[in-house]
Amino acid sequence: MVELKLSPRRIALGLFGVFLLLLICYAVVVVFRLQAGDHQLLIDPLFDFDREGNFPSWFNSVLFVLAAAASFINGRFAHRHDPRQAARWSALAAVMMFLSVDELVAFHELLGQFKALRGTFYFSWMMVFGPLAAALGLWFIPFLLRLPRTIALPLAFSGVVFLTGAIGFEILGGKIVESITHVPSSEVTPEQWAIVARTPLYLLEVALEESFEQCGLIIYIYAALRYLSVANATMSVRLPSARA
Repeated sequence: MVELKLSPRRIALGLFGVFLLLLICYAVVVVFRLQAGDHQLLIDPLFDFDREGNFPSWFNSVLFVLAAAASFINGRFAHRHDPRQAARWSALAAVMMFLSVDELVAFHELLGQFKALRGTFYFSWMMVFGPLAAALGLWFIPFLLRLPRTIALPLAFSGVVFLTGAIGFEILGGKIVESITHVPSSEVTPEQWAIVARTPLYLLEVALEESFEQCGLIIYIYAALRYLSVANATMSVRLPSARA
């Protein structure tokens, strides 16, 4: 058996490298779209940050799964060594797994069909997930206070970064869409979305939104993996060795 030790720093840097590659591809797509008008590159739907079912959304789902796995492992470890923290780690694992499924199935998009809203709550899913995120944040304060600062601070920072993208920039995106179309989201026609999709300000907002979300998840994964390192637990993967 070959044992490979897992470094939180190397894992985070590797994930950040993938994020940068996807961001560069999106930038190429945006530049071509703004110059070519109605024409688009063949890779446009594959790397558009504002679409589902492509490489960026797949990477988001992978990040959520990795965050869920790290949280679950931490929960199992804490159950034996720090029982007070086990429930919070397990809850984080459940939340991350739900968000990974939502990234593929897009439950939050279904909420937008119930009511047409304007302004801040243009995307009405925020009326559900916003209060839930605030309640969870309060519930996790004692959890963060019991963690070492080297873990608690990156975890808290990851939450701020992720929510800035998922809620803050989403609100900004709603305002931009409304300023362009002058109608609620449920009434935006395909022709109007085509205009929105070629608006530089909206394309920049999409890039910032996805960047904050993905970077927040990467920071979270790094911090969660650091939890085991600080506890002097070795992270490794055993692979079968090649036979001579």
